[in-house]
Amino acid sequence: MNKILISILGKGQYNKELKKSDYQLTKYQIENNEPIESKLVSDILIKEIGFDKVYIVGTDESLWNVANDFIGEENYQKVTIPYGKNDSEFWKIFEVLTQLDVDNKDIYFDITHGFRSIPIFVSTLLNFFSKVKNAKVKGVYYGIFEAKIDNITPVVNMLPFLEMNQFIDAFSIFKKYSDGRDIASIINEKFKEIPSHKKRKYGKIRELSKELEFYSKAIGFSAVELYHNSLSKIERKIEDIDEIPNNLKAIEFLISDMKNELNIYRELDKEWDRDLKTAELLYDKNRYAQSLTILRETVLTYILEELVLDSKDKDLREQKLGKLFKEDSNRLQKEEETIYFTKELIPLMESIRELRNKSNHAFLSKNVGTKDINNSVENLEKFLIKLRELCEFDEVIKDRNKLKEKLEFNE
Repeated sequence: MNKILISILGKGQYNKELKKSDYQLTKYQIENNEPIESKLVSDILIKEIGFDKVYIVGTDESLWNVANDFIGEENYQKVTIPYGKNDSEFWKIFEVLTQLDVDNKDIYFDITHGFRSIPIFVSTLLNFFSKVKNAKVKGVYYGIFEAKIDNITPVVNMLPFLEMNQFIDAFSIFKKYSDGRDIASIINEKFKEIPSHKKRKYGKIRELSKELEFYSKAIGFSAVELYHNSLSKIERKIEDIDEIPNNLKAIEFLISDMKNELNIYRELDKEWDRDLKTAELLYDKNRYAQSLTILRETVLTYILEELVLDSKDKDLREQKLGKLFKEDSNRLQKEEETIYFTKELIPLMESIRELRNKSNHAFLSKNVGTKDINNSVENLEKFLIKLRELCEFDEVIKDRNKLKEKLEFNE
């Protein structure tokens, strides 16, 4: 992958003796490498790393003569931007820089000599490059002139600070939608940076990323039992993590949040209660289709669990219960008393079934609009609340003995 350097060039400081603006000569040192004397960090990066393309970004008043002296006018492409004194100029800067050829390339940034607003702007720009241009940000360098000792100025890679934005974005997606794939991807990328002899030490963190990927897929398919199993595995892996490497410290936020999610389920002994709680959580995360699917299944699980029957028995769930629901539904339509289920449950199940059919068929019917979607979201919330009430107040099954007998012996 091609390596690209984007370096910001400013006006420098005014030198009273020379009666002109300039940068001071110093020995720049990257990590523990040998210090190299120069006026520009970009000059050092070119010598230390080497690049396929170098962009020097500055205003009309930037010290282009210094860039020419230390880098060579023929060795870089000049990119002129405005100062950024107002909204219009900021958008112009963004427009100019987003046109740079960085697609699918490794990017290195030097912000040492830029004006003060540039670091904030660079954070946004790098986010754009990585997500839209599919570029890989490898370094964001800053020479700390104020921290020089014996005329040696340290050059630090500030990438870890900017990578926090990636963690924050990924963590935000996880919080909102229970989708941990981006976090897992970051863990995998950072795990590759760990020296081989230390990888075994942090193996549990790698295992956590794999489980996060599965956890997200299970939610995507409304596989509620697999989701709960995955949560349990995540809990065990979290407990086994003794130490977190520096480049993955941000996952401490994830671990804390996962523990909170686990605590939600910890006191729920019944399978139906855990499933209903999952449906409620998914509704809160705007994952309505998954919530609706699990809601309907929760009713069946509740009935079989309360009757101490096998809640995983497909014949009981779909065939026998389905037939008895239909029978009681027909009785209600004839204004007769139900036999197996309460008169409150039957219309709720009908409403859930109707909404689920709409969702499963992508709401593809005539005259479907905004109102239908908004009403569906409101109705789903009502269904969740109603089922919670019916289950907690034992108003689902009308006659337990009669229903259990029918399920056990029904042909």
